[in-house]
Amino acid sequence: EMIVQMREVFIQTLDDLSWMDKETRGKAEDKARAIKERIGYSDNINDNAYLDKEYKDLNYDVEKYFENFLQNLKFGQMRRLKKLREKVNKEEWITGAAIVN
Repeated sequence: EMIVQMREVFIQTLDDLSWMDKETRGKAEDKARAIKERIGYSDNINDNAYLDKEYKDLNYDVEKYFENFLQNLKFGQMRRLKKLREKVNKEEWITGAAIVN
């Protein structure tokens, strides 16, 4: 409910912006209404099958901290590069639960 109220106040203040033309205000309102509320964490956090598939390429060794660190960096970069060729998944959570925007 609080998020809905914040969105509505934001949209109402668009009319007060003299520097923004009517078309741009309309697009700003459309964008504000399109934002999805994400409170807490993704349902995938409790889905072991999803998590196993998502992180199947990571294999850590308790004796090799530095190699694990490098593997983690490579994994993250490869994951980001792969997404460049994919259609955007608007249901995907791109931030952790502790991130507030």
